[in-house]
Amino acid sequence: MIQPIGSVSQAKKYLTFLSGSPEMGVILIDLDAPKHEKPSRLAAYAPLDTSRIFFMIQEMEAWPLSQPQKLEKFATEEGLVRKRGEMQVGDDVLIANRHPEDISNPSKVLNTLFRKYFAIKKVRGGRVRSKPRSYSKAKDGPRLIGLLELPPLAQTFDEVQALIRYIEQASQD
Repeated sequence: MIQPIGSVSQAKKYLTFLSGSPEMGVILIDLDAPKHEKPSRLAAYAPLDTSRIFFMIQEMEAWPLSQPQKLEKFATEEGLVRKRGEMQVGDDVLIANRHPEDISNPSKVLNTLFRKYFAIKKVRGGRVRSKPRSYSKAKDGPRLIGLLELPPLAQTFDEVQALIRYIEQASQD
């Protein structure tokens, strides 16, 4: 099982549970910092087994930012109206030619892209109005993650490669 967990205390509880369990589980956590902060963040979980912790650097939202075409697919599946039809999301100055791990506050950037490129149509009082669509981590995050392709994700993020190796190794044991 892959368990996304928010707080250090939740992660410690789950790691403690896993240490006495035959269950093969791992924890995915937003690092909320640049990659070089990983060792200091792992230190917060000592003396527990940190080999089961994998970070999404900076945040989970960096993953969908690495595959902007999936944002387009998500919007289409959600029935959102496309704004700025002439410009591709991937060409936007906020993400173009930038590694997703180098984007500070990816959730804010993803919300900005959503509001900039996608809208919802609402009918009120017989009038059709267009309203910018905001990103919701709780509502949209799981669907976006489900649309991502694993091979490009693994090529972009070292932690995804490490997670895959861990799962492959654990399934052989």
